[in-house]
Amino acid sequence: MRFFLRIIYSSIILLVLLSITSHSIENTQDSLGVLHSYVDSLPLLKDDVEPTLPITHLILHNKKEAQDSVNDIELLPFQKNEGKTTTSGSDEVEMAKSVTQDSLDNESWNDYYKNNFTPFKQKSWHTNLIFNFSKKDQTNLETILVDIVERGRYDIGVGLSAGYFFKNYMSTGLNVVYNRSYSDLFYLNEGDTVNTKNVSQEFLITPFLRNYIPLGHTDRFSIFNETRLSFGYGESVSRTIYTIDSQDKTYGESYMARIGIKPGVNAFIVDNFSFEVAIDLIGFSMEYMSTEKNEELPGEVTNFDFDFKVDLLSTSFGVAYYF
Repeated sequence: MRFFLRIIYSSIILLVLLSITSHSIENTQDSLGVLHSYVDSLPLLKDDVEPTLPITHLILHNKKEAQDSVNDIELLPFQKNEGKTTTSGSDEVEMAKSVTQDSLDNESWNDYYKNNFTPFKQKSWHTNLIFNFSKKDQTNLETILVDIVERGRYDIGVGLSAGYFFKNYMSTGLNVVYNRSYSDLFYLNEGDTVNTKNVSQEFLITPFLRNYIPLGHTDRFSIFNETRLSFGYGESVSRTIYTIDSQDKTYGESYMARIGIKPGVNAFIVDNFSFEVAIDLIGFSMEYMSTEKNEELPGEVTNFDFDFKVDLLSTSFGVAYYF
């Protein structure tokens, strides 16, 4: 009797153990299914990137333990195949933070130029350092009067100006400029080659009125137009050599006045500092010159000139400071 009772008890215990084992296996499969679903939902970095889940190498005994393990995982590592560089989830977070910070910085910078950057406001000042240079070379040129064999000329000028904004986008000020030029000319005269050299310099004082037009929604880039009234004084000396023993020397003195328009472009390279390019476009000038040749009686010349042209070689460049 006892033997049969032991067999019955052992059968019951075996059935209970089999039931528990079956239930544990089902829970483990469900747990692995949860993990695989979580992994599948994560985005891959590239097509050749395969996710690896180190925790799947562990033996999970029940569904609760698997779920707790999933909750504890914040970022899973991603590793490229064939021994390529590994990028972890923390690196992705740092990259995302960096991109976000750069976006915020750019947005702050743009907001600064939109809202707080007002260099052309009323009661502001600006100073300009101006530089211009032009050079011309000609050879074998036929004219009505003479046949030019060779001619060269260069002009250089430096200046300083200051202006005050009496209203938004409009300023008035004064410009002081020093110019110097040199020319060397060879031409034919009745079969002989004649050489004429000339050196001149002038000082200009120019009151101006300037108005700005911004390009876009900020004042970082703008165009401007400068109306100018210039007054100048100049000196010149020239020498014409016909032969070794025959030459003329001429000394000159001049006074001039000019009214004109000078448009340009303004671009701020850093805060309050801008780069400017301008060119004389149209103007009317009057010049009076007295000359003395070979220390003889002086001569007088009066010129009236109206010009409307674009000469890229006479473009002036400047650096300005607004405060």
